[in-house]
Amino acid sequence: MCPEPPRPLAASASLSSALDVLWTDRRWRLLHAPLGEVTNLARAVFLHPDASWFFLDHQQVQLAVVAQLRAAAPGSAPGPRAGPGAGAGDAVTCAGRACPEAEPAGGAAAGPRGVSTATRRTDRARPGGAPGGGGERGRLVVEELRALSPPFRRLWSGLRTRYRPRTSYAVHHPDLGPVALERFVSWTAGTHWHERVQPAGGDRAAEVLSLLDLL
Repeated sequence: MCPEPPRPLAASASLSSALDVLWTDRRWRLLHAPLGEVTNLARAVFLHPDASWFFLDHQQVQLAVVAQLRAAAPGSAPGPRAGPGAGAGDAVTCAGRACPEAEPAGGAAAGPRGVSTATRRTDRARPGGAPGGGGERGRLVVEELRALSPPFRRLWSGLRTRYRPRTSYAVHHPDLGPVALERFVSWTAGTHWHERVQPAGGDRAAEVLSLLDLL
């Protein structure tokens, strides 16, 4: 039997359908440290004052967030679907291969719903979090963003986009400089998103991401 190829270095998180952060590994938290303690990814992307500095392609990340919130809204079935006008990233495969599932880094065990059961200090779940934060919680997040963020209001009112399982995720880190990453997301067990952020290619991106372990 051929050995499995090693998984690329990555930072991982689990998010509810309202994009509340349910679980992160240490790398994900350190990568997003310029945004403070991220408790909801959509709020961080649209409301944090440093988001436009941190995300090198801020508009693309905003589009991805809106698409995820739409996909998980009541009456929607999260999952990329090919169809008229679908982009290259809308297919279930990524560049001709299956999109990787986001998993806890370091081989942590997965719980019954795919959320890590790790209790180490570096892999923690948020208290009170439960997979699936859609429904009323999702409605409240959308209402808050519509009230406070003109860019979100414009995209939510006028955009009909499908979420893409693979998007670029270039960021600017104060200790590491610009880092070219890719973000993979998958809807798991009908309850929550798995997110995996990994180098987009090239030795520098992998080396820079590995430096997070030293911070």
